[in-house]
Amino acid sequence: MDFIEGSPIALAMSKIDKSLIVALASKCELPIEMVEFERQLRLILVLYELKKPTEQYPQKKILRRQIEKVDRSAINFFSALSDLNPTSLLDMQDFLEEDEILELFNLNPDADFDEEPELNTIGIDSMKEHIIEIRRWCKAELGKIDGAPNNTDKPFGSNLEHLIIQLAHLFNQYNCRNPKSYCYYDAANDCYKGQFFDFTLAYLNECDSGCYVSEGALGKRIVRALSKDIQVTNLP
Repeated sequence: MDFIEGSPIALAMSKIDKSLIVALASKCELPIEMVEFERQLRLILVLYELKKPTEQYPQKKILRRQIEKVDRSAINFFSALSDLNPTSLLDMQDFLEEDEILELFNLNPDADFDEEPELNTIGIDSMKEHIIEIRRWCKAELGKIDGAPNNTDKPFGSNLEHLIIQLAHLFNQYNCRNPKSYCYYDAANDCYKGQFFDFTLAYLNECDSGCYVSEGALGKRIVRALSKDIQVTNLP
């Protein structure tokens, strides 16, 4: 598979090197066709990376709090501009335009500006119009949040859970027992163990180590994902 050099997927693909493939193969019990094994590992990561941009929003309550804060700030800023005396508003506009005007004169030292030059600096009135548009955006986004299902109501798992399930399908091809049997909590040592846990941990450590907070949290995530009836994209 060839991807545009420097693209997020190309950078991700570079993380699946021979040493990782060999390490993952060592955690499997049955014979492995290494070319096909490598192809599947890469496809799983491609699907994971392609879905990433759609999963950048925080939980509903956090997103609502963030947007409401933007809306309140917009209201306060608009009100403050409206209450500011006219002389200070003109001073503010001059201050905003100063750098552009100086640059304009420096670039055109011989120009005769009989008419006031057209500037790109935003005017106070235009700024207030933008604030109104920001408030409209906030209202629309809050409406979307109100109409969206809660995370707990979603019928499908998260992107990470899809990746875990696909890794489990791949792992299952090359092992004698179900992946569930290879990821368990060891109470005596207060940690998660098992070949599938190690398999997933090794894969994520190379491909996206920031997707989990701790090994304990990842172990819980794996157990939870394997207990769900999540439909995932079949690998071609």
